[in-house]
Amino acid sequence: MKEARDLARTGYVEVQLLGQNVNSYRDPSPAGWDFARLLRAMGEIDGAFAPEELAEFLLSSWEGAILRMKVERNGEPLERFKRIAFATTFRDPSK
Repeated sequence: MKEARDLARTGYVEVQLLGQNVNSYRDPSPAGWDFARLLRAMGEIDGAFAPEELAEFLLSSWEGAILRMKVERNGEPLERFKRIAFATTFRDPSK
């Protein structure tokens, strides 16, 4: 978080978090944040959601979109899920 704040102070408006196993991220500091908490702090996830509830909702919604995609035999349900999830759950921190 300190590095991100320092970058913001110097004029950066975007920070990318990179990693292969983001679902197993654990903060090495005594705070021990998980990835959802880190994203919330970075402004990527709306803070109105409890991380566990948000994860369960997104997973269930994604699974439903995959099932509908198979039944309908087209990719629109998954595209609709992505469009709605990113428009409502995730926000652009630069705006």
